[in-house]
Amino acid sequence: MNRLLEGYGEFVARRPYLVLSACLLVLVLGMAGSTLIRQTTVDFSEQIPKDIESIQAFNFIDDEFGGTGSSVLYAVEIDPDYPGSSESRDVRDPDVIAYLDLLGSSARTIERVTGVTSAADVLSQYNGGILPKSKETITGLIESGQEGAHNPYSAYISPDYSVAVVRVSYDAQNDEESEEVVNELLQIAAETPGPGGTRTTLTGSPVTNIVIFRQIGPTFALTGSLSFIGILIVVILIFYSLRYGLTSLLAIAFGSVWAFGLLGFSGMSLNPQTSGALSLILGIGIDFGIQVVTRFRQELRKADPREATSRTLPRVIAPMTISMLAIVLGFTALSFGELKFIGDLGNIMAIGVFMSYMAAITVVPSALMVLNTFSLKSLRRVK
Repeated sequence: MNRLLEGYGEFVARRPYLVLSACLLVLVLGMAGSTLIRQTTVDFSEQIPKDIESIQAFNFIDDEFGGTGSSVLYAVEIDPDYPGSSESRDVRDPDVIAYLDLLGSSARTIERVTGVTSAADVLSQYNGGILPKSKETITGLIESGQEGAHNPYSAYISPDYSVAVVRVSYDAQNDEESEEVVNELLQIAAETPGPGGTRTTLTGSPVTNIVIFRQIGPTFALTGSLSFIGILIVVILIFYSLRYGLTSLLAIAFGSVWAFGLLGFSGMSLNPQTSGALSLILGIGIDFGIQVVTRFRQELRKADPREATSRTLPRVIAPMTISMLAIVLGFTALSFGELKFIGDLGNIMAIGVFMSYMAAITVVPSALMVLNTFSLKSLRRVK
């Protein structure tokens, strides 16, 4: 094994440009693969264990009586701008009820919508199929409904009459179809202004999932950038050198791109639960780059760059390999748990740490060899 490591160290010392070229080629492939990564929301029905009694009962009811599908809510809130104005102050206002009915009628025109209900539908049902036009009639119907054992309005109107909702159910097979329906509903809200003193918002789990989905990319980029900058500052302070600090960062720079390129080519996706993986990979993977650079600087005190490189790799690869295997095995063990998204995070971390290790023993030593060779030549020219 020692001979093999020494032979590899000598190869990198003799062929640093070849090693760097190969690594850059893999980097380009990694960049191409990373563009294939999809960002998805989490379907918790696919993430939770199937053998739990309550989950089995839910699935049985779902199969026997039909799935609940997806649903969102139009929330119409009383929000007057001017005190003492003629704006609506109560969702029992006939204009508000008519607006609820209009939103519901418009939502029904969407292809995948399977059902729409609101207080306007209940009022029509208890008023002979006619939507009441006066506040007195509306108030009377609501108060009479509240007197029974079951209040049919409680699901659609808040107790203080400040908010009314329109429930929209739809059938979507995937995130793309769900987002399409939500966008159409948002367009209806934008094109259907409510009466004065009201504010309309579309809400519900599908809407919040889409908002989270849209935040994954920017958040992923921001946290990764902040982590990278923080690590850069730390390694520069450790080495008291911008050159060596940047060189140690090559391990996580190349390693992260390689890792996410592999994830992209393998068809894996990111979700809110795994979107923080990059910051974790950077924080753990930088250790490999620091070890190589630190050992190289020690060897450089008593040898030229080529000999320092050939000595460095045999002395750091063995301990780094043990460390890498321990970390990878630890993260891979997460995939044996019953929560799938925890396993996905563990797999992403394992791949990221392994790729950072590979970059540390290929990119970093060859870059150190090239940079110090140029520095030595420049020094000789000056002399």
